[in-house]
Amino acid sequence: MKELLLTAQNLNKEEKYQEVIDLLTEEVLSFHQHDALYYEAGFAFYLMDENDKAIVQFDKAIALNAGNEDALLYRGEIWNEEEEYDKAIDDLTRSIELSPSAAAFNARGIAWVNKKDYLKAIADYGEAIALEHRYESYINRGCWLAHMQEFEKAQEDYDAAVKVSPDTAKVYKERAGFLYDIEEYDKAIKDYTKAIKLKSDYASAYMHRGLCWAAKGNQKKELADYDQAIAIDPNYELAYYNRALVWDNKEAYQKAINDFDKAISLNPNDARFYAHRGISYASFEQVTPAMADFGKAISLDPDLAISYYGRGSAWNDLGEHQKALPDLDKAIILESDAPAYYIIRGLVLRNLKEYRKAIADFDKVLEIVPGNELALELKEEARKKNILKGLR
Repeated sequence: MKELLLTAQNLNKEEKYQEVIDLLTEEVLSFHQHDALYYEAGFAFYLMDENDKAIVQFDKAIALNAGNEDALLYRGEIWNEEEEYDKAIDDLTRSIELSPSAAAFNARGIAWVNKKDYLKAIADYGEAIALEHRYESYINRGCWLAHMQEFEKAQEDYDAAVKVSPDTAKVYKERAGFLYDIEEYDKAIKDYTKAIKLKSDYASAYMHRGLCWAAKGNQKKELADYDQAIAIDPNYELAYYNRALVWDNKEAYQKAINDFDKAISLNPNDARFYAHRGISYASFEQVTPAMADFGKAISLDPDLAISYYGRGSAWNDLGEHQKALPDLDKAIILESDAPAYYIIRGLVLRNLKEYRKAIADFDKVLEIVPGNELALELKEEARKKNILKGLR
């Protein structure tokens, strides 16, 4: 049995997982009834992404030996992947009690995150770091410190991840994402560029660097990065989606629609893709498909404000002002700080001769964006019409 176990362990180390499965047949496992053999079989299935089969083997290993901390660890990892977070926490806690490990604390931290218990997650990532200085633990803790708006501490963790693993592209990409979120776009671009230098086929780094160029208003470089991301990964739906937004902004509506089509073909369940394609259709004066897209977006995500904004704008363009108003009201309820929503609703109210309400909407735009020229112009126009209305 010892020789059999050693062979299985070596094959797993050599990543010859199918050979492990071929070696540890059900007949062999049933004959030996040893938890370590069931664990090795489960581990091979786990790394082959055959979670159901892995669970069966880990269950048998744990039934034979409740103290098999590795079987508990990897069964906990699988429960995380299966979104069974309470089961994950139970297994990982038992594994930690038997033999504390960075991997188990990290995995339990992920489970706490998904249960929205961020303080426990941060504590577990800290325990993982204390046991082993792995970049994954620093990145995980940094992410949730940032979520808790502990930005200085988060920065320290991302910096530590880079220090621990300076030749790993992922650490620069993750720090760049943090820097993007705190609007340090130049620093983020520098980190994405470093990630790309270390991993030239890093499609995600190109795509996210494109978002940084978008924030800086450099459409040429933004577009080039989306192009490169798509060249590396032709099935990258977010790259098509973001490139489509550029085309829409440049009023190249057919190109935008083509890219939205591709994004939808790759992921037909993302409401944003339909909502923004609807806006491109509407801008292209194709109202029927636009309305269909807005309806589809709302059915997929009833809380996506831009879908209601798009449909309300389309109703307004059709002269259906009474139909436009409820959609624009809903958009503003869902997203109360979007100037464009108030502009369009103000125009609808103006068209309905509700000048005071229109003025209030234009004032709201000026509150959000002081000095906005369009809002000032429309407010003055509505004010004059309101005066004339009072004279009649």
